[in-house]
Amino acid sequence: MIYDPDAIRERKRWERERERYPQLAVEIGKLLRRRYQHENHVIRVNDGYYTYHGKDFPTLYAVVMDITGTKEYKRTNQHGDSLKPKRMTGWTVKRFFGLDK
Repeated sequence: MIYDPDAIRERKRWERERERYPQLAVEIGKLLRRRYQHENHVIRVNDGYYTYHGKDFPTLYAVVMDITGTKEYKRTNQHGDSLKPKRMTGWTVKRFFGLDK
């Protein structure tokens, strides 16, 4: 077996998200459907990742970012040095899938 730290990290992210949103912890192989901006979006739940439009994502948040678009926020450290920008969306997984009601 090959040790892949990226795959292990992504698997842990997937598991944490399913614990955080038990309503979305549906069976592997199921489809999540959402209509957004006059378009139907279908996300397949796989073992350790999600598939949307033929691309694999480690979390639903990553899928939501892909669907809704993202913004880059500039970041600096305590010394004022520039850091890698952070990509975020205004949506949360709960809000996007209507679980905040």
